[in-house]
Amino acid sequence: MIENEMRPAEAFSNSLRRLYREFGYETYKVSRFEEYDLYMRNRNFLKDDRLLTFTDLTGQLMALKPDVTLSVVRSVRDEDTPVKVCYAESVYRVPRGENSFREIMQTGIEAIGAGDRYTQAEVLSLAAGSLQILGKNCCLDLSDLRICQAILEESGFEGEDARQALTAVSSKERHVLRDLCEKKGISGDRWECLDALITCSGPAELTLERFLALPLPAGAREAALELQQLMHLIPDEMRSCMNLDFSVLSDMAYYSGLTFTGFVEGIPEAVLSGGCYDPLLRRLGRSSSGIGFAVYLNDMDRLKKGPASLVDLRVRYAPDADPERVMETVTLARRQGERVLAVLDRTVPAGQIVCEKGGEAR
Repeated sequence: MIENEMRPAEAFSNSLRRLYREFGYETYKVSRFEEYDLYMRNRNFLKDDRLLTFTDLTGQLMALKPDVTLSVVRSVRDEDTPVKVCYAESVYRVPRGENSFREIMQTGIEAIGAGDRYTQAEVLSLAAGSLQILGKNCCLDLSDLRICQAILEESGFEGEDARQALTAVSSKERHVLRDLCEKKGISGDRWECLDALITCSGPAELTLERFLALPLPAGAREAALELQQLMHLIPDEMRSCMNLDFSVLSDMAYYSGLTFTGFVEGIPEAVLSGGCYDPLLRRLGRSSSGIGFAVYLNDMDRLKKGPASLVDLRVRYAPDADPERVMETVTLARRQGERVLAVLDRTVPAGQIVCEKGGEAR
């Protein structure tokens, strides 16, 4: 099939995977189905626990996969070498507000085994780059669940009260949050911080500066400063579409810390979602960290080119290497048109960054 005849979703998927492989993410293939028990044991991590099931010839109950990350994490071992993979898969679930199953085309990445700042900055950059491929007018909304948790805990919210407060923040219902605070006698600095979770949003760097000027509790300030440092690592062209928005409150049973959601002009629903999912790894007995995102392609209607297969430069960096130097090295090579694989490598001497030309994206 020639490029002009390619289905829009397939063409976008090819273009996205090319971007990911330029950064060294290896294409990963998962099965269309898994054992039903896998999803039942981890149903708290699923967006919806309704599954399409069937019984195979051995009598084993199986389910068409509703989630890719769960399958990838299950198959990855706890190793010293981080794993970076990209995928193009379909999942089968009931979308929010609907009453029937749909096949949803996804393309995305998973970085498992490295929770360092460079990897987080790289994933955010790739999320922004993905949105820029899909459309010129796009935005990536960022949040950090630790900030919300710290402010709620400092204000004495717990249990059902905390759930109601999070719902109010997620839906930006300021009057509901105010009523909850009045019932608990919360005012002054505590109310100012809680109110900022709804009212403080906009371009990421400027909004973080405003937010950090508030009388934040220690845990929230520490997380906000880490997010600010992360933003400084991201190239300007990727950072330009990033917004801070604390209403991006993904499931705290699944995510921890950084979460993000992406939008493009012309599509009313989010086309990208992701974040750090350490709780899922712990649930599956892994001690490492993980971060990734998925792009939803069912509503795409444009054509793009296909994927690349090799990297021009391999960048290996020590665990204590300066993340700003790592990002500068990768960004310079990318601006020169090179495809780059950057990975944390514990065999690299302390503080060092090693650059090697050529090689497969493994």
